[in-house]
Amino acid sequence: MDVTGPDAGGGAPTSRGRFHWPTFAADALLVSGGALAANILNYVFHFTLSRKLGPDAYGSLATLLAIAMVAGVIGSSIGTVAMQETARLWAMHRDAAVASFGRSMLRSALAIGAIVGVAAFVLSFPLSAYLHIADRFAWAGLAFALFAGVVAAYARGAIQGAHRFGLYAASLIAESGTKLLVGFVLVTIGYAVGGAIAGVAIGLVVGIALALVPLLAGAGAKDGDGYRALQFGRSASRLAVIYTASMALMFVDTVFAKHSLPGDEAGYYTAAGLIARIIPFGIGLIVPLVTPKAAAARHAGAAALARLLGVTLAIACVGTALALAIMEAIPGALVGLTFGAKFVSAASVLRLYAVDTSLIALGLLGTSYLAAIGEYGIGAWLVGAVVFEAGAMAIWGSTPAALLSIAIAGNALVLPAIAVFVARSVRGPAQASGVPPAEASNTEFP
Repeated sequence: MDVTGPDAGGGAPTSRGRFHWPTFAADALLVSGGALAANILNYVFHFTLSRKLGPDAYGSLATLLAIAMVAGVIGSSIGTVAMQETARLWAMHRDAAVASFGRSMLRSALAIGAIVGVAAFVLSFPLSAYLHIADRFAWAGLAFALFAGVVAAYARGAIQGAHRFGLYAASLIAESGTKLLVGFVLVTIGYAVGGAIAGVAIGLVVGIALALVPLLAGAGAKDGDGYRALQFGRSASRLAVIYTASMALMFVDTVFAKHSLPGDEAGYYTAAGLIARIIPFGIGLIVPLVTPKAAAARHAGAAALARLLGVTLAIACVGTALALAIMEAIPGALVGLTFGAKFVSAASVLRLYAVDTSLIALGLLGTSYLAAIGEYGIGAWLVGAVVFEAGAMAIWGSTPAALLSIAIAGNALVLPAIAVFVARSVRGPAQASGVPPAEASNTEFP
């Protein structure tokens, strides 16, 4: 994005939202490099602890983390709203207002996070029986991690929109490194699944600190004071639907696998899923860069938005195709290298799983973009796909092949709708500079 100063002659500042290759490349190096380092640490966390826990206990850990990902969409919604607003402020050169916005909205993020955490702890009692996970320490850790996750998502969304990508990357890396270290120590001394989840929670606290302190620096500035959570409530609720459905499409099969399959087989299934999700997680490396730039590009017009999308889609398609080819060619070697000999049975599932996650990757990119620019109509299609998959898995999902065949069908059906919404988004005029993109969308959620 072109970081352009005020017009010559002292006029109004020009928008920073135009596409600019050198700036885009530098920001991509920060965001994608930081996210890549964090993801590598996350995979080391999984690979290391799976060997210590064994297939059955690892299946429990993976299921709890899947719940965290799905429930974490509340934080993602708040983070996206924060990103949309700070991107608008950044694009219009109102940098001093970012800290005021951060201060005003932090209390709401803390309150919402507390509600999510308490609700998760209450629901853990029936869920523990359904999922065959009796570790109360693990459920308590999950509840705290969900609280912290909401606050972390808010803080990172705000610094994303403000284009403070170095801070964003540092927060991700610190979280993942702390999670790995603390989780490894606690599992080693005997806390098993609960220790691993505690590592997740403590890592989030460290990530929050790195993001919040710089965000709130200089909060005495008055430009932007007067923000209220309710003014973003309508957008946040729509985003929550979109993100909930997106995460459900990615992880709903894991929950049914844990319920329907024997303990070891569920562990093999979740191990194959983790490897296969390298594809959407890899695409996710560019999402934190593309979404704030797309939100800012709306101020510069359809041409800037279309160019950004073209570059992004080309990168995503090439990366997805390469990763899928590798997983189809050497699934056994990948499982052996990552999870070890105990999980060799996961190789037979990986080929089919990689097809599913390739579809998820492309859908994730499109959905994240649409959410970032305030195009919420895709929500109904995603919810429909989730209902289809969950219903079919409940009836027919008794084997890994059945679960994945249903998932592939559901994720394939939603891609044409995403493509239509994306194409429509680049035909509109530039976003009005004085209106937050979250509230200016003409697309009504059905």
